[in-house]
Amino acid sequence: MTKSSDNPEYEVPQHGIISRPKAVLDGLPVEYCWEFTRRHPYYLLFWESAHKYYQNPNRTDLECLLGQTAVTMLQAVGVTSDPIDPGAGPEELELSAIPKAWRKGALWPMTFRGLTGAMLMELPPESRAAIGQLLVQSAHEGTDIQQHLYRLFNEFSQLRDPSLEKMPIAPIIGVNVNAPMKTILEALEQQVQVWKDQGGITEHRRRDDKLPEYLRVWDLREGWEDDHYDIRKEKTFEEIARELRESFPTISNRYKSAFRYLIGHEYRPALWARVMGSFKMSRLVNPDRVSRRTWRRPWKSPGLRVVPETTLGSGHKPTESHGGTFLEKMAVVQDMTESADLVMDVQTLVAKGYDDDRIAKELEVDSAEIADLLTLLRQRHRDGI
Repeated sequence: MTKSSDNPEYEVPQHGIISRPKAVLDGLPVEYCWEFTRRHPYYLLFWESAHKYYQNPNRTDLECLLGQTAVTMLQAVGVTSDPIDPGAGPEELELSAIPKAWRKGALWPMTFRGLTGAMLMELPPESRAAIGQLLVQSAHEGTDIQQHLYRLFNEFSQLRDPSLEKMPIAPIIGVNVNAPMKTILEALEQQVQVWKDQGGITEHRRRDDKLPEYLRVWDLREGWEDDHYDIRKEKTFEEIARELRESFPTISNRYKSAFRYLIGHEYRPALWARVMGSFKMSRLVNPDRVSRRTWRRPWKSPGLRVVPETTLGSGHKPTESHGGTFLEKMAVVQDMTESADLVMDVQTLVAKGYDDDRIAKELEVDSAEIADLLTLLRQRHRDGI
């Protein structure tokens, strides 16, 4: 992170993709992991391409390579399986099929896919090679299958590899279901406390009952509707406070709580600019009406840059919520730094109290080209965000 000495509120994230830490999703029930994820700009941009890749991952054409990139983009926000339409409801998530014990997000079943993924990510190369050879050998069945597998298992048990005795990053334990329930729960509580102490994880109260309120405020403020953002539907905190009959500070706090779950970090104007602001700007600013000088303007907000200025690659951006080709969607992410730079520049000058004409003069752009952006950011400034 780089901080501006003039304005400590602006913390600039590292250049590039803004990942969402796994710990953020771990603090949510299953259904709300989905609710916050489907509202993320990366999900809206890349779920379709990733879905096509999961349906047919064995192709070797360009579309397959682009699909792999889309999968990587979604992994940055915690999506590690075949994504579904962002408009999907609870019935399509098949939440009723998930046992109640897993729905709160405190426990989850460890599948063979999960175990394999843990080995791939955490074991050293020589350990992966040894296990891989045993698995390959096990696939070549002889006349006595059980004896063949028993011999390989015996060979595996004799491996002198210290890494195999370590716990995965996500603790996995076996449960003796024949033990009394009270004994199981006491032992689990003791062991979890040991892991929390080792990881420096403090105990906190989770307010699942507040999550619908966070989403309600987010949707009203950012204009979320069904499966996309509609900037015309955005409301100010003052309007939301009147509608929900809550205080202005309460609405502001709920919005910032939603931001943390959705983006993965505490609210900062620079973070909003990099993820949400640049995404929305692609729908606010018509590239056919914006001069190249707007993107190449010489003025930059002091203290807000961590990388040199670059120019837009193509200047073409999709204008529909799910429209545009994969390359156009990828261009939005590639151009996020340039778009976010402009958003942060305007944020800085709005905060200084400049009127539209003076902002345009400072940035050396045509005020008509960024009129909608100015309106959007002035509303956010009045809200204190």
